[in-house]
Amino acid sequence: MSELKAKSKVSNKIKVKEAARYLFNRDGLLNVRLQHISDEAIVSVGNISYHFRGKEQIVLALWQDLLAQKQAFFLEFRVVPLFEDLERLLAQVFHLQQAYRFFYVDAPSILQRFPAIAESWAAHHQQERTAIHMMLEFHVARAVLHPPLDQNFFARWAEVFWALSDGWLSRQRSLGRSETDYSAYRDMLWTLLRPLMTPQGQLEYQELEKMVARRIS
Repeated sequence: MSELKAKSKVSNKIKVKEAARYLFNRDGLLNVRLQHISDEAIVSVGNISYHFRGKEQIVLALWQDLLAQKQAFFLEFRVVPLFEDLERLLAQVFHLQQAYRFFYVDAPSILQRFPAIAESWAAHHQQERTAIHMMLEFHVARAVLHPPLDQNFFARWAEVFWALSDGWLSRQRSLGRSETDYSAYRDMLWTLLRPLMTPQGQLEYQELEKMVARRIS
């Protein structure tokens, strides 16, 4: 196979995924057919079939792309999860949710329809909760968070934090609120963390807010 032909095939595969992601986000997963993807990507249905056996395979490929990016974000975060690192993680996750909006809005039906996605989603869910739990313990050791109320408190808190983050888009849509307001997203999650902060933690948080304000202005 020539290098030019190989690049063309890779390019078509990427074009199909990007077109599908755009249409799934705009119209909803159930409302998009292969012909719609073909028209948007300007790639024939036959060419799409060369790369993907059907729409389901495209959804799986998009999930793998989404998962790889989330895993990279959390892997970086777990190295040293300071407050500024949490702020960066929130921004990364928010923009990823925007890029794959269809998955977060239609998650229950997608997980029911795609057992393979449901299985890897559950495994990654556990990894995210573990990373958040470790962050809390790290900040207790730094004396910027209060110790947990009981031995299960941080595990429950991590579950709530994850649920609020992953369910944010769906909740905003059901309430008729903006789905692109990052300030509302980050404020909700920081509001959950602030009651756990010690006086030293509050000072660090105030400095972070000043840094964020300077970045926006």
